[in-house]
Amino acid sequence: MTPLITLALAMSPLANAGVLADKTMKAPLSSREIERALILGKGWLELGLGADVKRAEGYWGPEGEALDFDSASFLYTRERVQLRYGVSARSDLVLFVPFHYIQLTNDVLGTDTSGLYLGDPRMAWRWQPWTSGAAGSMRALALIAEVKAPAGNEAPGSSIAGPSTFQEFVTTTGTYDARLGVETKLQEGNFAIGGQLGGVVSASNLAQFVVETDTNQFLGRIKPGSRVYAAVDLMAQLGPVALVVQPGVEAHGPTRLGVSAAGLFPGKDLAAVEGSEGWSADLDANVIVNVSRGLDLTLGVNLPLRGEDLMFFPLEDIHPTRGVTSSATLELRY
Repeated sequence: MTPLITLALAMSPLANAGVLADKTMKAPLSSREIERALILGKGWLELGLGADVKRAEGYWGPEGEALDFDSASFLYTRERVQLRYGVSARSDLVLFVPFHYIQLTNDVLGTDTSGLYLGDPRMAWRWQPWTSGAAGSMRALALIAEVKAPAGNEAPGSSIAGPSTFQEFVTTTGTYDARLGVETKLQEGNFAIGGQLGGVVSASNLAQFVVETDTNQFLGRIKPGSRVYAAVDLMAQLGPVALVVQPGVEAHGPTRLGVSAAGLFPGKDLAAVEGSEGWSADLDANVIVNVSRGLDLTLGVNLPLRGEDLMFFPLEDIHPTRGVTSSATLELRY
């Protein structure tokens, strides 16, 4: 090809793709959820906008029994923004930023406290080292490494006049967390089964909501217990609609509180809170409407099956209140 022809083709309108036009670098991506791999294809960018809403019906007792609030009503919501990008043929990056609108009311005590806060953002790298299968089937395995940073509100307000003066909600554990996990998927035709297994470790950190009353230190240290989790994914595809059911279980060690120790390990003297360890179970059910390759709508519900004693209210990341959570998510891909 002569230089003149090359220049002419470069200047042709056919060579100038629009901003939202498909690029050749993009990996193939099915319009149906059942046929998609565990990671986002190379070159794809996904924006997820969603919300989770829970009107707590009560709490869990020391033995995991379901108990009702006497006169209180607790509304806990999470508004979330998620960005996911396929960086290579086998990996993607995920950035998750939550916000929380929370309201606590009690008609007997005259309580009506609410607020909108930033939550703790997370960033994850997901790598799919193995995938295989012919048309209509898939075998895939992905590894997940995630970190969480303490960015939410950690100041509940002044405690000088007692807990009744608190006017803010805590929306962070105040700690950096690291998660390592593995996820699998086995698909045959319109059905798939998968699973998730992993663990979370928290580093101890100073937090404004931890108050040490013996020595009057108003900036104590907290270390949530390490967690392990497991879940099973069951999926069926009915035309453009995918049905997903996910039972899951989580267990964690005791939360530790105290003041900083001298030396290289400031959290070595933290004392375990008796009864703060335990396990919980829940059931997720979701309906995913595959509008197109670039647009999905997900509606879901989370049913708590067992929880733990509510000793760290309102820290939902450690001991959540009891209630059904409804969710909706819109995913846009380019």
